[in-house]
Amino acid sequence: MEALSKAKSKLVQNLSKKKFRDQNARFIVEGKKLVQEALDYNSEIVDFLVQTPENAFANSKVTRFLTNQKDFQSLSSLVTPDGILAVCHKPSPKLQIEKYNKIIAINSLNDPGNLGTIIRTADWFAADAIILGPGSVDCFNSKVVQATMGSIFRVPVIYVEDFDSFIQDIKHAQFQTIGLSLQASTHVPTKKQSKLALVLGSESHGLSPKTQALLDINYKIAGNPAVESLNLSIAAAIAMHQFFN
Repeated sequence: MEALSKAKSKLVQNLSKKKFRDQNARFIVEGKKLVQEALDYNSEIVDFLVQTPENAFANSKVTRFLTNQKDFQSLSSLVTPDGILAVCHKPSPKLQIEKYNKIIAINSLNDPGNLGTIIRTADWFAADAIILGPGSVDCFNSKVVQATMGSIFRVPVIYVEDFDSFIQDIKHAQFQTIGLSLQASTHVPTKKQSKLALVLGSESHGLSPKTQALLDINYKIAGNPAVESLNLSIAAAIAMHQFFN
């Protein structure tokens, strides 16, 4: 195994920033499980691996570089790294509304842990795509990638510039649009169409009145009225269980 060069080390460090992830069309995956998920999904998306001598991870399909534990720590975003990371090519999924049946659309999702959990849950319920509005966190942020537990490779995440225009587009494509709102009814719609879109707002502000007015149904998850609200990823998971099954 060749030693990690200064140039490649600098690239790995730079990929912690969105600007450089966009410029290089690459992102970082850390830990044996996620690296193996990337290789199992498609080894061609892995540009190269970086590992410490103590890490026994071996794979003949991709180039591997060696570095010591101290230097690896400076490359890692984890508190306790296990000595393996992969530099992967960023996928560029295209919006294909006509091919979707189940989607989650979220306007201005800011928290990386929430996005990662929603991606993982969407994978569980076989959603076709996640659509994010302006101001949303980058899905290739290291915290998002870790929280997906490998689902980042299987669920397309697509950003749109105008969220309300996207909602209108999917309505024209015969999607039933169901929004989650604290101001809505807790009645669960019994009539579900074959094409469904769950629509969520930001963690702090929820859906705007303008967006709610565009939707077919606005729905509130029933619960204890003394509790202000649910965490966004929990609310999304409950809604996916109710409507995607």
